[in-house]
Amino acid sequence: MSKYVEFVKEERSAGRKTDLYIIKNKVNGAELGLIHWHGGLRKYVFRPFDNIVFDTDCLTAIAEFLNNLMVERKI
Repeated sequence: MSKYVEFVKEERSAGRKTDLYIIKNKVNGAELGLIHWHGGLRKYVFRPFDNIVFDTDCLTAIAEFLNNLMVERKI
């Protein structure tokens, strides 16, 4: 998928109805942010951690991942 980031699905905790993903740097394993369901927006969203910098390749990969989650949800 992406050369620099990977999306790691977390185990659902009790009461959680939707999936949660941790975005990690493929090179050093650093956690960069979360992808989770936002009820108010009715879609998956990206929440970066503080002081993390992204280039266009990483942001494109994240946007594509979000779009794929929404396509899968509508099926």
